[in-house]
Amino acid sequence: MMWLALSISPYPQVSVKASAVFRVIPAGGASEWPYASTGPQLRQLLDTFGTRRVLWAGASTRALISSS
Repeated sequence: MMWLALSISPYPQVSVKASAVFRVIPAGGASEWPYASTGPQLRQLLDTFGTRRVLWAGASTRALISSS
């Protein structure tokens, strides 16, 4: 899905939400908080969209649902 987000970056009205990073951990990546292995993915989003078009969202409700 990352390629799709990156492919629509030229459209200035499009923003992306970075959320639930624990769901996109690369194979062999750190599976414990702070999920350092997702850093390159987040960096690519920031580099492509810029800081004004990337929204950060917590995933506390999804984490609670996943753990029940």
